[in-house]
Amino acid sequence: MTQERAYRNSAPNWWPRSLSPVAALFLILFIVLVIPFRIMAIAHGASPGAFTGATISILGVCFLLYRLNVRANIRGWFVVLSIPAVYAAACLAPYLGWCALFVLYLVDCFSRHIRKLLPTQVQPAIRRPPSSAPRGWEEAGQSSQTRFEVVALDSICEPYGRFLFSGRAVRAATASLAGGALVVGPSIVFWFMHDDHAPLRGVLAGSVLTIFLTLACALYFFVLRALWRGSILAACVVLLFSGMAVIRFVLVLIERLQPDLIVSGSIWFYITGLVLQISLVGALAMGSVIIVKRRNDVTFMRILHENRRRDWRTALLQLCGVILPRRPSLMSLKSKSFVLSILAFCIEGNAFTVYLQAPDNLLKFAQSPFPPWFSPVEGHYFSIVTIVCFVLPMAFVLTQMTLRGAKHIRSLAGRASLLSAEEALREDQRPPVLFLRDFKNDQVSLKSAGIPAHVRLFDPAAEQANLEEVLQTCLNIGPVIAIGRPEHLLLHPVRPPIGASRKCVQDERWQEVVLSLMDVASLIVVGVSESEGVSWEIEQLVNRGHCEKSVFVIPPEQCWNRYLVNHLFKKLLRVKDEAQYDRVAVALESKVGDGCVAGVVFRRDTAKVFASRRLPSQVQYDAVLRLAALE
Repeated sequence: MTQERAYRNSAPNWWPRSLSPVAALFLILFIVLVIPFRIMAIAHGASPGAFTGATISILGVCFLLYRLNVRANIRGWFVVLSIPAVYAAACLAPYLGWCALFVLYLVDCFSRHIRKLLPTQVQPAIRRPPSSAPRGWEEAGQSSQTRFEVVALDSICEPYGRFLFSGRAVRAATASLAGGALVVGPSIVFWFMHDDHAPLRGVLAGSVLTIFLTLACALYFFVLRALWRGSILAACVVLLFSGMAVIRFVLVLIERLQPDLIVSGSIWFYITGLVLQISLVGALAMGSVIIVKRRNDVTFMRILHENRRRDWRTALLQLCGVILPRRPSLMSLKSKSFVLSILAFCIEGNAFTVYLQAPDNLLKFAQSPFPPWFSPVEGHYFSIVTIVCFVLPMAFVLTQMTLRGAKHIRSLAGRASLLSAEEALREDQRPPVLFLRDFKNDQVSLKSAGIPAHVRLFDPAAEQANLEEVLQTCLNIGPVIAIGRPEHLLLHPVRPPIGASRKCVQDERWQEVVLSLMDVASLIVVGVSESEGVSWEIEQLVNRGHCEKSVFVIPPEQCWNRYLVNHLFKKLLRVKDEAQYDRVAVALESKVGDGCVAGVVFRRDTAKVFASRRLPSQVQYDAVLRLAALE
């Protein structure tokens, strides 16, 4: 079944089944763009031959773009790029639409060729929630001696997710300053070096600007780190400056308001620029508002205060993605991982500059005069469709493509910094964090647990594909160690994935190595599954008394699977009697209800169950690991 048919089947009841979302989008574009501009062409005296030819050409572009979108399986960025293509054909010139169509066709062919070269990944099926518990289950569960404590992830992660989004916005401003320091300053120097009259002035101007942007970047990083550690003072300072920035934006808009802008329709560019500026400032200030508002929330502040144990190296890695060597020196700063991570951070900054400078560009665009034959109504209409159908989609696509390129470079930096378990334990003397999982789901995929849509639109690099990446970013209590796959010991070994440091052992020795790591680990993270290896590891955790320092994570495709969760409790509580097993299952069902389980922690004879009303997100898995480490 194609993705278009899947969209049709999952559409709401009021949506026509015969109309796909892409068909609806092109129908809207036809009504909003093609028909009004064809009417305007007739009103301004277009000849019948030119009108007919242009109309046929525009309809051909729209039809072929629609077929190309269906052929491309409705990828989101492809649909967004089709909107400016239709705008170019209908509003500017038909040949521009044909050029855009040809470029999109080449991009689709290239992406199809790349996809054939990449290995296909089968997405595991998500187990749906069971039916509601029958009456009387809650009373039966109260008779069980097992004490369950349910931690509602929805109430915790709602403000925590908004705080992380605000942190990404502050990181965007920091990265844009870093990118400016890397590009703008040297560009000024290079430009003035070719001027025979003032080469020294260009060198001084470029050096001063580079130093200023670097200091501003460092200041933003200090503010981001203070907010990340839950500082009330930093939150109040950010709120003060945000309020001053909003007042300045409004005063500038009032100063630039002129009657001719309102008549011509250019006022919409000013309004859109003001809304974008206030939205960016609001995103920057959101984290500060949450810190001030939740300062008495013990659970939320514990998550933030846990970051106070992080050193500068870890803060740079988790906040900016910069991999700083453990023993910094002039020679170590030339390492491949450090150079690539700095390059990725600066490329991120250039991408975010498109977002941050979009309001100023709109304000400049508003000052350019419209064609003199436009009536006031046509001027307002042209301004709105230009903003909605051209400016915003193009800025979005360019930013997303640049951010994905930066993410690829950062993955190369992570590959270059990957250490074996022996090297990681030698560099970091703290007790390790042991990561146990099934080899069939080697990194415990989190692709089913997406991040919120507004975060993904703002920064696709924030999305983490597996539990290992979450472990690397949210915990700093020791090196993360995992047992490597047997294929890593072959003559031509398979490269281990980016994430935890692997300890490669032979098949007959893996149990002995796991037991030795269990004894010295400060925290044990188990990706729960039904495999024999994971079942044996859970039994050993119970037998050796390591449940107190363990956290059991349920993968997103299994979080509705009550049998898996009940089987986990059966092993942890050493239940052998079927009647006792039924009482435990009924007690768990009475506490969780129809929610899904993301993780389980045993502390002081109490089973803490981290539950959510819907499919857990990556933010919720992050919170599970942080709260488990604080227990």
